[in-house]
Amino acid sequence: WFIPVCVCFCRQGHVCVRECECEGVCTYNVKVFESEPEKLLLHPDQDVFRSAEEEMYFKRKEQEQLASLRQHHKEEIDHHKKEIERIQQEISRHEGKIRKLEKND
Repeated sequence: WFIPVCVCFCRQGHVCVRECECEGVCTYNVKVFESEPEKLLLHPDQDVFRSAEEEMYFKRKEQEQLASLRQHHKEEIDHHKKEIERIQQEISRHEGKIRKLEKND
C-alpha cells in the first residue's frame, strides 16, 4: 500500500516530503510505503526529486531576476526624481531672472 505525498521545498530550500493534502492536484505527487509513513520511504522513482530541484532552481533564478529588475527600477526612479529636482531648481532660477528683469522695466 502507498500513501500519496507531496514533494516540496521548505523555506530553507530543503526538499520536504509531506502527506498530500491537495488530493493529487499537486505537481509532484509521489507515493510512500504505508507500512512506515513516519520514515516516508519514497517509491524508487527519483525523477520527482530531480524535477522538484529543477523547479526550485528556476524559481530561485526567477526571484533573482525579479530582484535585479526591482533594483534597476528603483535606481531609475531615483534618477528621474533627481532630474525632476534639478529641473525644478532651474525653473526657479529662471523665474527669479524673469522677476528681476520685470522689476528693471
